[in-house]
Amino acid sequence: MPDELNYEWARRRKTIVYRGRPMEVTVQNREGGHRHQVHEYLGHDEPYTETFGLKAGTYSFEVIVAGTNYDLELQKHIAVFEKKGRGRLTLWHGKDRFVVCRRWRITERSDSAGTAKVAVEFVDAGARVQPGIVQSSATILAALVDAIKAEAAAVFAVVSENTAAIQSLASSMADLGTQVADVFEESMAAADEAAGLASDMATDLLTFRDEIESLATDAEGMGESVSGLYDKLQEVGSDFGRRFDSIAAMSIFGDSVSPVPETVTNNGQLREINQDALILMVEAMAVAELADVAIRITFDSAQEAAELRNTLAALMYRSILATGNAGDDATYTLLRNAKSVAVSDLDLKAARLPTRVELQFDFVMPALVLSHRLYGTNARATEIVEANGIRHPGFVPASEVIEVISPETSTATL
Repeated sequence: MPDELNYEWARRRKTIVYRGRPMEVTVQNREGGHRHQVHEYLGHDEPYTETFGLKAGTYSFEVIVAGTNYDLELQKHIAVFEKKGRGRLTLWHGKDRFVVCRRWRITERSDSAGTAKVAVEFVDAGARVQPGIVQSSATILAALVDAIKAEAAAVFAVVSENTAAIQSLASSMADLGTQVADVFEESMAAADEAAGLASDMATDLLTFRDEIESLATDAEGMGESVSGLYDKLQEVGSDFGRRFDSIAAMSIFGDSVSPVPETVTNNGQLREINQDALILMVEAMAVAELADVAIRITFDSAQEAAELRNTLAALMYRSILATGNAGDDATYTLLRNAKSVAVSDLDLKAARLPTRVELQFDFVMPALVLSHRLYGTNARATEIVEANGIRHPGFVPASEVIEVISPETSTATL
C-alpha cells in the first residue's frame, strides 16, 4: 500500500462494533488460511501437504480511546471484551461475524495524556460442528441444544443492547420479563403436579423476578437468566411426557404476549424490537429443549411416537421460520439440524414399536379374557381398560371400537 494511503488510513479513523458497542480503530488486520500438515519422506525430494480445511479467521485492531472521560470509556470497552461466549463483531466495512475475544492489551503513554490504545484480537466462533464419528441422537442433540441456547442469547444481546439501555424501556422490558417468569412457573407446576414446585426452581424464579428491572438494561444477563431457567425446568419432574407438555407452553410464548400498541415514537418502536427479540429467544430455546426431551420419552406404540413427532416438527418449524425471517442464520441452521436429528430418531423409534389397531366385537367379554386372547397373558388387561376408558374391567363393551396394541404374534384367536 503506498505511503499516502497508509497516512489516510491513520488520519481517518474507522468504526467497528462489538456486542453493540462502537469503537474507533486506526488499524484493522484480518488473517486466515488453511490448516495443513506437510509430510516430508525419507529419500523423497517431493513433499506432500495434506489440508484439513480453513483455519479460524482472526481479526485484530488498534482501538483508540481519547477524551476527558477516556478512562471510563476504556473500562466499558474492557467490560464487553471480557463477556463470556460469542458476540457479534461488525467490521468497519459493515460485514458481521460471530467471534470470541481472544486477548486485549492497553498501552498508555505519559506524553499522550487522555489517550489510550487498545490492541484487541478476536477469533471466529462459528457454529458447533459435530465430529465425523458415530454418536447417539441424545449426544448430538445435547450439544445442539447448548449451541442453540448460547446463540439465541448472544443474538438477543446484540439486538437489544442498543435499545435496552434507554431507561424509558426498562419498565416495558420488565413487564415482558414478568410474563416469562409467569409462564415458567405454570410450566414448572405442570411438569410435576404431584411434587409441587421444586424449591430450587422456585428460588430461581424469585431471583429472576427481583432482577428483571436490572436485566431489562442488561440484554446479555436476560439471555443467560432465561437459559438458566430452562436448565432448571429440565430437572423438574421425572415424567418426560409431562416435561414435554410444560416446555411446549414456552415454545408458543409469543401467542400470550400482548402486541406493542402501534406508535410512531422512537421508544415505541424500540420496545417492539426488544419484545420481538425476547419472544424469538424464549421460543428458540424452548423448541431446542423440546427436541431433547422428545427423544427421551418412552412410547407404547408407533402412533404415539408419530403423533409426538408431528407436534414437535410443527413447533420447531414455527421457530425455524421465525429465526430465518429475523435474519438469524446461525440459530436457524442449528434449529434445522436439531429438528432433523430429533425427527429421524422418533421415526426410527416408531418403526420399531408395535402399532395400535382397532377392534370391534359382537359380544361382551372381560378385559382379562381379551388380554389373554391377544397377548397370551392376563397382565395387560389394565392397559386395555385404561387406554379405552372402559368403565368396568369385567365388561369390554360390544359393538364399540376399542384400540389395543397390535399383538406381538399372530397366534391370537378372537
